Amino acid sequence: MHWENARFDRAKIFFVLTVKKNPDMYEDRVAFIIPSHNGYDLLKVLLPSLCDIVSRENFGTEIIVVDDASTDDSAAKLKELNLPIKIITRSSNGGFVKACNEGAKSASGSFLFFLNNDMTFEAQKEFLSPIIEHFDDNDVFAVAPSSLTDLHGKLFDETRTIGKWEKGLLNIIQPGFARSNERELFHASGGCMCVRKDRFFTLGGFDELFSPFYFEDVDLCWQARKRGWKILHEPSIRLYHKGHKTINKLYTSLESSAVYWKNCLLFIWKNINDKQLREEHFDHLIDNIYAKSRQGEAILLGCKLAMRTFYSQGYEKAEEKINDRDLLLIVRDN
Repeated sequence: MHWENARFDRAKIFFVLTVKKNPDMYEDRVAFIIPSHNGYDLLKVLLPSLCDIVSRENFGTEIIVVDDASTDDSAAKLKELNLPIKIITRSSNGGFVKACNEGAKSASGSFLFFLNNDMTFEAQKEFLSPIIEHFDDNDVFAVAPSSLTDLHGKLFDETRTIGKWEKGLLNIIQPGFARSNERELFHASGGCMCVRKDRFFTLGGFDELFSPFYFEDVDLCWQARKRGWKILHEPSIRLYHKGHKTINKLYTSLESSAVYWKNCLLFIWKNINDKQLREEHFDHLIDNIYAKSRQGEAILLGCKLAMRTFYSQGYEKAEEKINDRDLLLIVRDN
């Protein structure tokens, strides 16, 4: 090789390396969306390790923390950490669903990685690469790493899910393990999943019908799978989930269980169109409520919330010339 050609090749190599070190040149930029309410103590652990682990890979990344009207001075304290993060501050608390949607709207790039603030990382050389590689398949909508939680002193993988229809209700089962030949999931958890940003917005983002939390991720993945898109599990990447740290601060066990049942019912009423399944659901609804209310009143409260929500948001009201009160004789006890 002549020296002139060698100099040209070296210059070309230097140019390529320089471009690859510039995150803004990457088309496949990944935005981490981390909603948080009064979660500074969790974020000060999560964010430095997240910044460190993504810096080792050649991906353009941005980290967006959505401070959901915290009262612990989270935003100011986060700025003092001097980390490369973007902070969005909400004036009123909207819960997980609304915070995630707001963070997603401000993100750039091709992928959104939703992450709970109570996650920690396993020491691993690669984090994003094995996840993003799955998106080479155009049918893939979302990829979820393993999310491990402590269950009675043993690590339980809460990622793998199966949706089972039983007597008119949807039960989401977590087997706790993933077989190597079973990568497809019923749904990915909104607290630990990477999705294509364009398709996330095609689906309308997380449906705020399910505010403040629970079933928004099941609904999103259901809509994606209806379109033939895949939800995959990547078990080689592992995170540790402390579990419900924010929910437990804001809601009693009864309140969070009622929200679960509210959204379970709303999911069915919104998404199940099969005539036989719908009939089965309503045929068994009273029996299911009675049976589960013997374990506590959460399902009764949830059903009441679901009916109220569905009435106010589930359909558009027709224009009326005469109001209901003029058509009914309303008798009230004084």
